[in-house]
Order: sequence, then C-alpha cells, then structure tokens
Amino acid sequence: MRRRHFAQLNAAVWRSSLVLLAALIIAMLAGLLLARKMVVPIAALRAGAARIGGGDFEQRIAVKTGDELEELADQFNHMAAQLQESHADLQLRVERRTAELTSANRRLANAGERLRRANAFKSEMLGTVAHDLKNPMSVIMTRTELLSGLINVTPLPREKIAANILSVRHAGNQLVDMVNSLLADALTDAHEISIRRSPVDIPALISEVAETNRPHAERKQQTFAVAAPASLILSVDHDRLREAIDNLVSNAIKYTPRSGKIDLTVACEADHALIRVADDGPGLTADDMTRLFGRFQRLSARPTGGESSTGLGLSIVKRIAELHGGKVAAESAGSGRGTTFTISLPQTSAFPEMHGQGTAGDPPSSVHKTGAADAPLSGTILIIEDNSSVRVSLDSLLRSEGLSVVSAASGAEALELITGKQLRPDLVVSDYNLQENMNGLESIASLRAALGWNFPAIVLTGDSRREVLQAIARHKVVVVAKPCKGDELVQLIRESVRSSVAQAPQDQEQA
Repeated sequence: MRRRHFAQLNAAVWRSSLVLLAALIIAMLAGLLLARKMVVPIAALRAGAARIGGGDFEQRIAVKTGDELEELADQFNHMAAQLQESHADLQLRVERRTAELTSANRRLANAGERLRRANAFKSEMLGTVAHDLKNPMSVIMTRTELLSGLINVTPLPREKIAANILSVRHAGNQLVDMVNSLLADALTDAHEISIRRSPVDIPALISEVAETNRPHAERKQQTFAVAAPASLILSVDHDRLREAIDNLVSNAIKYTPRSGKIDLTVACEADHALIRVADDGPGLTADDMTRLFGRFQRLSARPTGGESSTGLGLSIVKRIAELHGGKVAAESAGSGRGTTFTISLPQTSAFPEMHGQGTAGDPPSSVHKTGAADAPLSGTILIIEDNSSVRVSLDSLLRSEGLSVVSAASGAEALELITGKQLRPDLVVSDYNLQENMNGLESIASLRAALGWNFPAIVLTGDSRREVLQAIARHKVVVVAKPCKGDELVQLIRESVRSSVAQAPQDQEQA
C-alpha cells in the first residue's frame, strides 16, 4: 500500500517537472520572440537615426509595430522631412547668394577696369592739355624776354616790338581758346545746362563766323567760300550754334594745307537746315571715324600751320547739335581726300514766313542779327572782382570802349554802392570765386533782391568743377571762361547792356 502511494507521488512529481520544463521552454521561446520583435525596430531606429544624422535627409525609418516605437519612427521621419526642406531652402539661398556675390564681384571688376581706364584717360588728358598749354606759354615767355631787351634799344625798334606783341597776343588767344574749350566741355557735362533759343538769322551768323576765321585762312593762302540762302530764321541758341560752326570752320582751316579750299554752305532739305563745312584736306581714316566725336581724341591728321588742339572741339559740336534736337555727321572718301562735316537742325522751330522776305541784311528787329555796327551805349556796368590787377584791367578795357564803369572788390562793397550811393547798374560783371563771404552768384542774387529786378549778369570763372558749373547753370547769368578775350567780352557786354536797357522798365514793373 505504501509503495503504491510513493509511486503515485513520484508520477505526480515527474508530471509537474515536465509541465514546469515545458512552461520554461515556452517562456524562453516567447522571450526570444518578444526580444526579436523589440530589437529589430530599435535597430532600424538606430540605423535610420544614424543616416539622418549623417546628412541623408531623404532617409525614412520603416517601423510598423503599432506602438510607441512606430510613433518614435514617425517623429524621426517628420524631423528628417523638415531637415530636408530646410536643407533644400538653405542650399537654394546659398546658390542665390553665391550668384549675387559672383555678380557683385563681376561688377566690382568692371568698375575697377572703368576706373583704371578713367585714370589712364585722365593722365592722357592732363598730358595732352599740359603739352598744348606749354607751347603758347613758351612763346609768351620767349617773346616777353625779347620785348624786355628791345625796350632798351635806341632808336626804338617799333616794327620788332609790334611783331613780338602780335606773337604774344596770338599765343594768348591760343591759351584762351584752350581754356574755353575745356570749360565748354565741362559745361556740356553738367547736364543741367540748357540752350536759350531766340530767332537767329542763320546766313548772318554764318557770315560772322566766316569773317572771324577768314584772316586765318588768308594767312595760309586758303580759298574760303561761303554760300547761304538770302534768309533763314531758326529758333536756336545763337552763341552755342556759333561756337559749333566756328569749331568746324577753325578745324578745317587748321588741318587743310596751304592753298587748300574750304566751303561753308547752308541749305534746306525736307524739314532740316543743313550747315556744311567741307575741305580738301587730309581726310579721315577708318580708325578716325570710330573715334571722331570722342573727348580728347587725337586723329590721324595734324595741323598744317603749327596750330594746337585739345581734341575737344568735335565732342562739343556733337553736344550742341544734340541740345538743339539735331545731329552732326562726317563724310570722307578716305585719307587725303578731304572731309565734310554737316550739322543738321530740325526746322520745326523755324520761321518760314520770313523766307523770301527782304534780304539777309533786313531781318525783323526781334531777330538776333549779327555783325551790326556797334552803336554808342548808355548805361552803367558794375564790376565785382577781388583781384585788384584783374579789376583794374577790366575797368580800363571797358572805359577805353567808352563804357561807364563802377568797380567793387566784393559783393558787400557792391551792395553798399547799391543801397548807400543809389547806384543802379544795367549790367553786373562778377568773378565767381570771391574771397569774401559771398561768391559771385550770391553777390548777384543779393544785388537783384536789393534792386528789385533781374538785371543781366555775366559771371567770369576759371573753375571747371562740375558742382560749380551746375550752380552757375541754375541762375539766369552768362558764364565766360577766364582768361577771356577782350574784344569778345566787350561785344558780349554791349549786347547785354542793350538788352538790359530795353528790358529794365518791364522787369522793374514786374518786380
């Protein structure tokens, strides 16, 4: 009985052991399966995070466990998408910025090249101007030394002295022409300079230019022919157009050889007036044609009588023609075959009713008629100049022409003459760079305010700075380069005084 009980007990123990062993095996298998299920997505998360951290923002983690691991994987994927978008945007901005920097560097390089060329141009210009100025200056120095020796000779060699004085005057005129050309070019660069139109008898203007230049042509034994219609009235700036035509004529005389021929003609074609200057001089090469109207350009031709040139004339002619709505063109059959320059001006502002009425000598009184004899003047000229030598010279020059002159050393002194001595000038001639508190423009403005009317005024200046020329251009004044030719200044003063006497009553009533 006892043995049977022990057998049953042993059988129960074995059964329990087998069940426990089976349970243990199942638990181990379940643990292994669970561990594998956890490790695989964790390993995927770790590998994916490593690749994203390494810069592979296109990497996505595929975990489908339906639990927190899948949520974590989704968060990694979302973060990777944001990083990819930010990286793409950053890359685009870097590319744009790189392109901008490249463009900026290119612009800086271009600007540097322009500055280099500008500096080279400035050096060339200064060298050219210095060379051209030295020639007449050398003549003046040499001739004045000769004159110093001649004044002690007995009897006085008047013919030699007169010849030397003529040479000094010619050299001085050359210097003035060069300075005027430089100032005129600076004026055209000021952009705010505008032309002042008035009815001008073109044939009379042509005649004036011809008579001014004819002595130069005769000295070189050149034939100078002029052809123009009986009358042609255009609304233009008289002084500017005269300057342009004079440039072309003087160039033709300068570059045409001795015994050559020069033709100055005026014609009308369609709706344009054509002013032509033709010569049988050295002509233009193909290279000349490409540089013709540039500033400070030296062409293949050389002056035939020892004259000098700044290389500014044709650029000034081009600017003046354009200011009038016209153009200038050059034609040449080639080197040695002459040149023809043509200024073309629109006749939209012409006065056709004047054509065929009378002659070139009988324009209406309102037309700017040139070449008229100087009539005696009435009126007073006020000179403002702080340089005593210049002031005395101007005073003496104008008095020698029979003009009434009052001088002042500053704007304040001139204002005292107006307010204290009741002076009422018909014209004021003032230097620009005065040493006192007021410059020439400010002095003129204060005098006009004190008098209550805009009397004509002339500003003398040798200052070619852009800001100075723009300041002068904004005022109702005439600018003249220093040094100026005495006869031209006198003629300008005469014209201005006549205008002042005619306009003063009306202007004062308006004031």
